Amino acid sequence: MKTLLATLALTLSASAFSAKVPSAAFTETYIKKNSNVTDTGVNYTTNRTLQSWCTGMASPVAFGTYEVAEKFDSMTDGLYRCDGKFAQVPNERQNPITIFAINGCSEVNPAELKSECPPIK
Repeated sequence: MKTLLATLALTLSASAFSAKVPSAAFTETYIKKNSNVTDTGVNYTTNRTLQSWCTGMASPVAFGTYEVAEKFDSMTDGLYRCDGKFAQVPNERQNPITIFAINGCSEVNPAELKSECPPIK
């Protein structure tokens, strides 16, 4: 009986903990490419969600493969909503979002996207 109660308590604790911790891996992100920022190269910033893009606080980008870097290098400046394989240490915006694979990206108009932002309270 004690073993059953201990197992049940451990299972509930683990499931409660896992519900609070966001996943490190995700499949959609917003990426901004800007070639005119510095003379040291192209500037990429990214946001995990629309809500984080709406706040104006972005994370740096890290490319997980050469092919992904090459794909972004060939894209024009702009804001893109991309599907693929991404990872970031949860709750740490200063850590880069690593891009491992891109299935596709579509350019979005920042003014139109702004209309989708939830009201700031």
